[in-house]
Amino acid sequence: TVGRRKVAVVYAEWTTFFIYLGIPLLVLTGALFAGAPNWWEISALVWYFSVFVFWCFYALMVTVIEVKSFKELVRAAGLVGDSTTGSGDGGCFRTFLAYAKCSILLRQELRYSGRLKKRYLVKSSDLELMSEQEEDGNAASTGGGSDSSNINDTSCANYNDDNALMRIPSSKHVVHREKRGLYGRMTAQIASLSCCGPRFYELVDPPTRAYTLDEALGVRRVVTFGSWSLERIYCQKKSSRVMIVVNGDSALLPSQAKSSLACSILGYVMVILLIASLLLWLGLGSIVAGVAVLLGILCCIPSFKGIYTAYRAYNMVHTEESEPDTDEPSAIENGDIETSRGFTNSESDNDPEEESNALYSFREEFKVTKPTAAFSWVLFSLEVFAFVIWPFIALCVVKNWQSASLFAIVAVFSYVRFFLCPSVVLETIGSLDAFDANTSLGKRKKMVSKTRLNEIISTISRGRSRHIFAFVFSIFVVLLLFLTVGALNLSTNESTGATIDLGEALSDFEYPPQPDLPYPTCRLKKGLDITESDEGAALSDFVFAASITYYNQRQDMLDTWFGEGVAKDEMDVVLGFKKQYRGEAASAAMFLYSYPDVPGFGTIAIRGTQSSWDMLANARLWSAAFLAQCLRYVLPFGDVWTPILDELVWLVTVMDSPGMADVSYYEEVSAFANYLLDSGNYTNLVLVGHSLGGGIALISGAQTGLTSIGISAPNALLSRHTFGITEQALKTHTFNVIPNRDPVPKIDDVSDLYQRIECRTEPNNFLGCHDSGRTLCELQYMCGSGDRPVICSCVQKFGYPKPTQIGNRTFEEACIEA
Repeated sequence: TVGRRKVAVVYAEWTTFFIYLGIPLLVLTGALFAGAPNWWEISALVWYFSVFVFWCFYALMVTVIEVKSFKELVRAAGLVGDSTTGSGDGGCFRTFLAYAKCSILLRQELRYSGRLKKRYLVKSSDLELMSEQEEDGNAASTGGGSDSSNINDTSCANYNDDNALMRIPSSKHVVHREKRGLYGRMTAQIASLSCCGPRFYELVDPPTRAYTLDEALGVRRVVTFGSWSLERIYCQKKSSRVMIVVNGDSALLPSQAKSSLACSILGYVMVILLIASLLLWLGLGSIVAGVAVLLGILCCIPSFKGIYTAYRAYNMVHTEESEPDTDEPSAIENGDIETSRGFTNSESDNDPEEESNALYSFREEFKVTKPTAAFSWVLFSLEVFAFVIWPFIALCVVKNWQSASLFAIVAVFSYVRFFLCPSVVLETIGSLDAFDANTSLGKRKKMVSKTRLNEIISTISRGRSRHIFAFVFSIFVVLLLFLTVGALNLSTNESTGATIDLGEALSDFEYPPQPDLPYPTCRLKKGLDITESDEGAALSDFVFAASITYYNQRQDMLDTWFGEGVAKDEMDVVLGFKKQYRGEAASAAMFLYSYPDVPGFGTIAIRGTQSSWDMLANARLWSAAFLAQCLRYVLPFGDVWTPILDELVWLVTVMDSPGMADVSYYEEVSAFANYLLDSGNYTNLVLVGHSLGGGIALISGAQTGLTSIGISAPNALLSRHTFGITEQALKTHTFNVIPNRDPVPKIDDVSDLYQRIECRTEPNNFLGCHDSGRTLCELQYMCGSGDRPVICSCVQKFGYPKPTQIGNRTFEEACIEA
């Protein structure tokens, strides 16, 4: 057995080598010998696929080990008796059902039990009594347990949960504080109702211990003179258990204890001040910042109490231990499950026969109420329906079979790992010693099983990466819920994408071109001239065309900007196409502007983000590219993976390909452009749009081969396979105007043709850089207004200099009259 295990280690090392290096290097060598132009892309894809398969297999093996360990712990602890399992017809199935029922009831009891938090003092002499009782054969575990079972079902055997400290006579406890949370009080009130309370909750009398994984695994970090650091003290988990050495060669110095207290207080103060200053910088006002400070102080009070209590305990023990004849080291040991702050263990005399004055302070949780078996099954059924059945049915209804299949697989594995998890048993029984009761395992196998399970739970099941992933995932879920609720409440008729007011357009003022080197794309040629001038079309004209899509008075705005009769809003043509295309299902907000003086030329303008529904469409279309960019940012040398990111984005969006059709506005815009070209009335079309509309314009332009201009638009280079376009089409038919500090154009990778412009706003107003009205004013100011009117809001709202006066009115008088 030992030999096979050693050989398995060798196999594992060679497998890891070939997966991470061997196979990719062989493929890379072969691609170079074959002269493949995309040799790096091929090698990177092979590496990604190999690692993906390897980690899928690894996850499967971890799940198998967790389930196996769960089974061993449950049987060893007596939570499932031999009577519930058996051989014969259906024996394996009955065994599985017994373990499944037990695991579900265990998990539901841990999640929905009312808790009592108790802090009390115990003398060292009492701890010696506890040790003697344990050496006598754990007599208290057979005769002093609770009459009520921890498990709410006959399929699970009774496991008496008698904590070591609870086995000490109650008269020797010195209770400092008892705290029962709101949920615990509420469930106790429900359980006391004679009419229906016993159907939902039942009282646990006497209360039984509720362990943490740190207790069960025996995790206790020892802080000594050498291992102490400010970072470890401040950044340790709130639920961690710490033992602080207070005398001896490795004892913590008084200056270190004071530094720990000062660092913790200073850290809380700095975090609170940082949040307050950030809120003020964002312009949210002093009231919001003050409320944030108050909430921060209230949240930090419990932690501060724990820190100060630990510091006082250290001073007390260190003073007692300062006598020179003390040889053995003492420690402040923390049993505080919630605040993770230490307490005392001291000896003042070297005489072993004299009673020690050691003092321990513990803060432990006890279950005072628990859900009944029937109510646990009701809660479990509701959870499965809400989080598994309902989403799966919804995916099937929309015929998103890929996502439905993947969701079903992930849901099954998640629920298996969530319920058939050894941590559930450990939080119930409190230690790994149950392995010792399994007579079917040898001593070496027991040790290996305990070590392996400890490693899996500490680093995988409840590791730090799991908490980080859960935190990030929760942020995305909250953001998605926020957008969804906003989409249900916001009216899509409100203009939110642009803030220009063409009612204040002034024709007797102008902005001359700035003497500095202007933007090289102030004028666009190659068939884009609206007025058939030799100078080409002004870029500001296309920004204007995209900006007025947020308003209903588009024809009046066109007459004000270009002159009466120069441009025409062809809304009838758009409505006629939508009736032929999808009828009422047509959803793209697009408009057509024709120019009678330039036959065959037209501008298709697509409205940008106006409501939360549009934000959801943005998230649906570009979320995969955004996640790929985040991954590239956090990976070392992330840019080397850029050649394969488009493939990964496509792979992610394939899983949601049926659902993407609901927000594929670009297909409708492309069909409309082809419809106009086929009609013969238009031979030259330009697609423009702002924000989401700009992104749609870029995609449709690349699909149809028409010139497209996006203003503050998300890009499409990483998402090109999703949209069915090529990199060459993006390089030759798309152009994006990107204001500095605008967050939206940073989504996806930009193609070759773009123009960066200045955003003249306060540093904290980065969302103001996304305003198409500000972009229009910037282009007029830098490139010159020419024969176009100047808008008062450029000065009054955006802070640009006053334009040059042409007539007799002053700028202030003209704006008042307008």
